[in-house]
Amino acid sequence: MPSPRALGWTSLAIWAIHGVHSLLRHEPFNMFWACNVSCLLIGIGLLWEVPLAHAVGILWITTGLPFWLVDIATGGEFIWTSCLTHVGGLAAGVLALPERPMAKGSWWRGFLLWVSFQLVCRALTPEKDNVNLVWAVWPGWEGVFPTFARYHAFLLTISLSTFFLTEKASIAYGARRTPVTA
Repeated sequence: MPSPRALGWTSLAIWAIHGVHSLLRHEPFNMFWACNVSCLLIGIGLLWEVPLAHAVGILWITTGLPFWLVDIATGGEFIWTSCLTHVGGLAAGVLALPERPMAKGSWWRGFLLWVSFQLVCRALTPEKDNVNLVWAVWPGWEGVFPTFARYHAFLLTISLSTFFLTEKASIAYGARRTPVTA
C-alpha cells in the first residue's frame, strides 16, 4: 500500500496535470470545479497532515463524481485529465484512510466550507461557465427544476446527505482496516 505522503504527491500531480491541460485549453476557471480542488485538498491534507483538508477533498469529490458521470453519459465532453482527477484523486484520498482516518464531524465542516466555496465561485468565475452549478440549472434539468432556487436547494441537500454518509462509511472502513492492539 502506498504511503500517505506518496498518495499526497500523486494527488497534487494529478491536480497539476489537469491544471496545465486546462490552461492549454484556455479554460482556467475549470480548476474551480470542486472535484479539481478536491485533488489539491487531498494532496495538502496528506502531505502536511491537515486532516480536514483530506476529509473535505474526499467529501467533495465523492459528491461531484456522480454528477460528472451523468454529464459524460449524457453527451458532455470527456477530458482525459478530468478522468485522472475524478478517479485518481478519489483513489488517493480513500487509499490513505486506514492511516489517516476521517475525523467525526468532517461532514458538517465540509458542508460549511462547500457553501463558502460556492460563494467564492460566484464571485470569481464567469456565469457562462456555471462552475459548481452556482449560476444556473444544468442544461436538460430545467423541466425538473423550474427555478434555480429549487435546483440549488436540491444540490445542497444532496451534498449534505452525501457528506454525512461518506463520513460514516469512511469511519466504518477505517475501523475495519485498523488493527486493534491490546
